[in-house]
Amino acid sequence: MNDRARPTAAGMYEVLLGDIGGHHHSQADRVAVEKALATAPEAATAARENRRFVQRAVRYLAGRGIRQYIDMGSGFPAKGQVHEIASEIVGDPHVVTSTTIRWSHARARRCSRPAATSL
Repeated sequence: MNDRARPTAAGMYEVLLGDIGGHHHSQADRVAVEKALATAPEAATAARENRRFVQRAVRYLAGRGIRQYIDMGSGFPAKGQVHEIASEIVGDPHVVTSTTIRWSHARARRCSRPAATSL
């Protein structure tokens, strides 16, 4: 189980994504991001550009008929996940992710379309 008193990479990434992130992060994640931004203010821009790159790459691949994806370290559920982007183009993609914390949150939200599975 996630110790909400300690920051996690998934939570910090979500904070850095800002309005395109979700609401699953903790106070510890927000504090850690504040400290990181004091040293590396470009980190928020880097996180958003990383998400945009992944989305562009998935659109490119799906546009060429690729239907199977491995999404390593996908973090908490947020807007524009690999399975969401791919399903806009190929309809029924198969996505495997290694982030178990993501799926515990997705199950808690009772996601209706299981377009991805966890290892």
